[in-house]
Order: sequence, then C-alpha cells, then structure tokens
Amino acid sequence: LTFKEHSKMVYNKLVYRWTTICRYSNRNWGMSQSVIVRIVKAIIFSSLFYGSVIWMNSRNMSDINSLWYKISKSAVGAVFNIHHSIAEIILGVPPLQITNRINTIKHYLKILTEQPHEFADPLLKFVSQQLDSNPNINIVYHL
Repeated sequence: LTFKEHSKMVYNKLVYRWTTICRYSNRNWGMSQSVIVRIVKAIIFSSLFYGSVIWMNSRNMSDINSLWYKISKSAVGAVFNIHHSIAEIILGVPPLQITNRINTIKHYLKILTEQPHEFADPLLKFVSQQLDSNPNINIVYHL
C-alpha cells in the first residue's frame, strides 16, 4: 500500500482550505502572523495529521511539502524565497515529519495505556526504538 491516492486527496483538501484562508488575508492586509499560525494549526494540521500514523511517509509527501512551504512562506510574509527551516522557526512550528513522528508515538502510547493486551510488548519496543532513534523527542510516559 502506497496511499498515493489518499495523499492526493489530502493535498486537494489542504489546497482548498488554504485558498479559503487566503481570501481573507494578504501580505499587506488581513490577519496577523500569530492568527494565521493558529488557523493553520487548527484547519490545515487537523486535516493533514488525521490518520497520518498510517499513510504519511516520505514517498507520498512531495506535493504536501511544497504546499506547506507556500503556506509557511506566506505566514511569515516573505516576498523572496526563505529557507524552509527558518520559516518554521519563525512561526514556531516543528517540521511536518517531526510532528508526525510525535503524533505516532503519542498514538502508540495511548494504545498501550488504555488497553493493555498481547501487543503491548512489541509496541513498547517500537516506541522505545523511535525515542532512541531521535533524541530530540522528549516524552515521559508511565505504564
């Protein structure tokens, strides 16, 4: 399963939502940067990260990454090209891949804490591997 069709559907939904937001904002008038970031987190991220534990990977994110660059560039108010990581730092938003990884770990931890079952040990091993592979993610959990 590659989830290419689902990725395209999510992309089209995000484009529609972003164009709707752009109707009410511009570089010279409209909402401030902090308001745009809150709206993006509420409207864009909710659609993007819904079920992303299953479908989001590096192979099907090229269109969505380019749209995210346009969104972050517009939210910063940059006229010329700005490095993507700099725009994310200015906005205070982590990169999409890191946010997805955090959401994945939270999802697995929620499964482990709510319903202990025979899959608890393999899931706990997977979560600990994810935490070990990325030392920048600090999550405290109790089982």
